[in-house]
Amino acid sequence: MNFFAPTLYRATIFNPIALDNGEYFPDGCIAVERDGLISFCGRTEQAHQMFPDSAIVDIRPNIIIPGLVDTHVHLPQFYAAGLGNGTLLQWLDNVVYPLEQEFLNEDFASRCSASFFADALSKGTTAMAVYSSSLYSATNIAFQQAEKSGIKVWMGKTMMDMNAPAPLLQPAETNIRLSLSLAKEWHGKNNGQLQYLLTPRFAGSCSSELLSLTAEVAAQEGLAIQTHLSENKDELAFVQSLFPSAVDYTDIYDSHGLLTNTTILAHSIYLAPREIQQIKHHNCGIAHCPTSNRFLQSGIMPLDQYLKQNIKVGLGSDVAGGYSLSILNEAKEAIEQSKTLRMFSEEHSEEINVGEVFYLATLGGAKVLNAHNRIGNFAKGKEADFVVVDATSIISDYVTLEQPEKILSKVFYTSPQVIATYIHGKRVFGM
Repeated sequence: MNFFAPTLYRATIFNPIALDNGEYFPDGCIAVERDGLISFCGRTEQAHQMFPDSAIVDIRPNIIIPGLVDTHVHLPQFYAAGLGNGTLLQWLDNVVYPLEQEFLNEDFASRCSASFFADALSKGTTAMAVYSSSLYSATNIAFQQAEKSGIKVWMGKTMMDMNAPAPLLQPAETNIRLSLSLAKEWHGKNNGQLQYLLTPRFAGSCSSELLSLTAEVAAQEGLAIQTHLSENKDELAFVQSLFPSAVDYTDIYDSHGLLTNTTILAHSIYLAPREIQQIKHHNCGIAHCPTSNRFLQSGIMPLDQYLKQNIKVGLGSDVAGGYSLSILNEAKEAIEQSKTLRMFSEEHSEEINVGEVFYLATLGGAKVLNAHNRIGNFAKGKEADFVVVDATSIISDYVTLEQPEKILSKVFYTSPQVIATYIHGKRVFGM
C-alpha cells in the first residue's frame, strides 16, 4: 500500500451531472486524496488500474451519493419541528417567535445548535443555508457548534427591525453592525467551510432602511444574501400594505438592490411572469421547501415551470415549517407535490422525476449556494462530501443493480438508513 495514494471507496455510486443527466456505477469507486479532494469516480476495474497501491474501503452492497444540500432552514426553530398549526403568519406569532426568544439563554442556544447540526449530519446533509437566531450571541454559538460538527454552513444572524417581538428586534444599523462583526469572525473560517450570509428575514419584518443597508453591505463586502419571497397569500397582502408603491413582492427586493446572482429566495410560490423574469435576469437561486409549504398550508410551487426556464433551484427542509431535516424526504415531497399540482391545477404542469430531484438535492442545491465548483457531485478536484446509504432494504430480487431508477426511487421513498456521512474526505457521522 502506498501511503500517499488516494483511498478508494467501493460501492454502488450515483453521480449527478445535470438536471437530465447522471452517472451510475453498480460497482464503482470514488478516489479520495489525502487533501480530501476527489481524483476519480468510475468503475472499480478502472480504479484498480489507475491506483493499484491504494487502500480500498469496500462498502458494498451499500450506495454512495454526493452530500445532500439544504438550501433553506431555521436553526432556532429546530425544537418546534412538527409542532403548531395554522398558516404562516399565525404560526410565526404563536410558535416560532416565542421559541426564538428562548435563545437569549446561551446554554439553550448551545444545546439546540449542537443537536441541530448532529441531526443534519445523521440525515446525510453536508451543506446548509441556515437562518440563525436574531441574537448576536446565539449566532456566534451556532457558528462554534457548526465548526465542531464539521458541517459546511452558509449562515447568518436573522435581521429584523419591525413587526416581531421586541427582544428579537434591533435598529437597522445595529443589525448590520452585528452582522458585519459576525462575518469578520466567521466568514471563510475552517478552510472555507463556514460562510456568512446576510439574512434579512423577509420584507414583512425589515424596513426599507434595513433592506437598503443589506444590499449596500453585500456589494461592499462580497457577501451573499438569503431571504423569503412569496410564501403565503396572507403574507403577500401584508407585505404589499407595507410597501404600497412596489409593483409586486419581488420588486421590493429588486428596488432595494437585493437581487443578485448569490441571493437565495426561499419558497417563491406565487410569482407572476414578470417576477420570474426578474429572478432569472439576476440569476438568483430559489429554495424549494415542499414539506413546509404543505405543513403551513402555503401552496405548491410550480417547480417544473421554474426548471423549464433554467432558474437555479435547490431543496430546503425549512425546519420547523418542515418537520424533518431530511433532504431525501424533501426530494420525495417535491415529486409528490408536482403530482398534486398536475392533478388540480388548471395550468399544464409536469410531474418531476427521481433523477431531477436527485440533482436538486445535490448539484442543484450547490448551484443555489454558488458552491458548485466545490461540491455537489464527484467531479475531479471537488471536495469529497458523500453519503453512504444502507442498501439492504433496497437491493432485492425485484430491484436489482441493473435498475438504477428503481434504486434511486427506493432511496427517496423508503427512508433507508444513512450509514455514514463524509465531508472533505473526513467521516463526520456514522460507521
